[in-house]
Formats: sequence, structure tokens, C-alpha cells
Amino acid sequence: MRPKGDCAARLAAASRATTTTLMADALLPRVCYTSILGPQRFPAKRFFLKAFSDIVKMRMDLKELKSLAAVARCGSITKAGELLHLTPSAIHRHLKLLSEELNVALYERRGLGLCLTPVAANLLPLVEDLLIQCDSIRAAARDWNRLERGVVRIGAGPTFSSYVLPPFMDAFRKKHPGIDLYLEAGHTGTLLGELADGLLDLVFLVPRPSAEVEFVTEAAWEFDVPLIAPPGSSLPKRVALRSLSGRPFLLYRQGTYFEELIDRWLNAHHFVPRVAMRLDNAEPIKALVRSGFGVSLVPDWTIRQEVERGDLVRIPLREAPLRCRLALLRRRAKYVPAPTAAFIQAARQWRW
Repeated sequence: MRPKGDCAARLAAASRATTTTLMADALLPRVCYTSILGPQRFPAKRFFLKAFSDIVKMRMDLKELKSLAAVARCGSITKAGELLHLTPSAIHRHLKLLSEELNVALYERRGLGLCLTPVAANLLPLVEDLLIQCDSIRAAARDWNRLERGVVRIGAGPTFSSYVLPPFMDAFRKKHPGIDLYLEAGHTGTLLGELADGLLDLVFLVPRPSAEVEFVTEAAWEFDVPLIAPPGSSLPKRVALRSLSGRPFLLYRQGTYFEELIDRWLNAHHFVPRVAMRLDNAEPIKALVRSGFGVSLVPDWTIRQEVERGDLVRIPLREAPLRCRLALLRRRAKYVPAPTAAFIQAARQWRW
């Protein structure tokens, strides 16, 4: 039997107050505000409670907040619509309603694109955190019902995505058929940005030390980076780096952290390679090495099949081999959804 009159009103008010306090407690450590007038000192809890109380009283729709976050990310109403699978007119309507409710302008045109106004940019961190919290609420509800369903969004570099992840993902899917896996291959900066924004749940990569401070390292593995040469090369079975000074090297494009690790290792051994080409990933490097254009250093997982077939040759070095560290990172959060936790556990147990 539903309560009536004053009792119902008091219950609704108590519910709103509790929700407001919980949301403030959840977001307070994660969001830092800077006002339009510059950094301000607020009684933090009181400020957040008032802000959330105002939001609860509003009839704000999550679709409107998602549209604002999408426009901030894409810089275009049309592209934001494509990202959210909505028409541009729907995105425009969401922004108009949100602008009227907040009584502020949210965006302005700049050239051919859009950019957020200062006040909207100031609100954006709270909006993004609120959307992430809503996703966590949905995930927690699914877990409470003991439904092993959901999606895990994974990011990894192109090489790791091509060679290592497919068999692991196939095995995970067979064991957890109710969990959908979404994989995005990209470069380190892009993947870490999407992990921080909540667009990815987990990322496999060779991390800089700063990344392991910002994110949680759930697992890590070491791997070799051997020297490879074409079959039938005149190289001895074991060589010193200095004996390769006249040979052309095919290396990764500069600017990537993996290539930075290779350069450091070469410098540590006082060796300056004669770089003939720099390429984006292992596939063109291997093809050119097979054709006799030079030698290279690549992750061992990219050449296992070629070495077994005799298409490429691993050349042992007299120097200590280059070893790198691959990590599985996730965003810092108190709650980890069950599908993501299952994926992490499976990754820890997998023989990479």
C-alpha cells in the first residue's frame, strides 16, 4: 500500500536527501572545481550537497548529459549524433533543453566546429563522472541479480590486438557466453584517454611509469624483443651488436613508447643503428625483413609462427636481451563490474 499525503512527501524528501549525500560522497574525491573567476575555496561537502540538491530538483535527463559529453568529445553536433546513434536534431534538442534548464549557454561556434563555453567546460568533469557512476549503478544492479551478462570494453595496441588477444578472447567468450567483448585497437595516448574518460574498461599496453600511477595495474607480464633477420642471412648464430653497425635496421615509428624503450636499450649498449625505415607496426617490418631489406627488433609474440615456418630467423645476441613489460590497466574506481572482474581474472590465468 503506497503512503499518502505528508508521509509520502517526507519519504520522497528523505530519499532525495540520501541519494544526494551518497552521490556527493562518491564524487567528491574525483572532481576538482575551478570557477570561471578562478580557483575558489568552498566548504567542499556543503557545496556538492547544494549542487546535487539542485540537480535532483531539476528534471534533467541523462540523454541531455550524454549529448553534452559527446559534443565536447567530437566538436560537432553531427559527429556527436553518429557517436550516440541519434539524429543531429535530437542532439540539438537535448542541448537546448539542458541550456534552458541550467540557464547558461553550453557551446559556441568556432570555425567549422563547436566548442564548449567556459561554464560548460567547468561542468563537464562532473557530467562525465556522473555518467560513469550511472554505468556503475547499472552494472551493480546486474551483478546483484547474479546475471553474468554485460560488456567489457578493451583497448590494446594494433600488434597485440592482432597476434595475442584473439585466442584469449575466443576462450573467454566460450566460458562466458553472456558477456560481450568490444575491442579497440589504437595507440597509447588515445587508449589511455578513453580509459580515463570511461569509454574503455581495460587497456593492454606497454605503460609509462606515470600511467601506472594514474591507473590500477591488474596484471603484468614480461616479454622478449629479439633480433630478427631473413632466412639464409649471413649472420652467425650469436652476434654482438657492434658487428651489426653496417646493417640496415627497420624500426618502429618514433614517438611511441615502445620505440623509446628500444632506443634506450640500444643507447645503453652504446650502439647507434643505421636506420633504413621506420614503420607503424610489426606486419610491414616483418615483410620487409623477409624480403632482405634489413634486420629488426620486434616482440617475440609477433614472430612465433614465422620462426616455426622458417620465414624469419631469431638471432641471439651476446648482450643481455631487451625485455619489456606489458600491463593490464583499469580506471581507478571502488566498484569493478562482475564482467570486467571475470575478464581480469581470466587474463591473470592465461598463458600468454
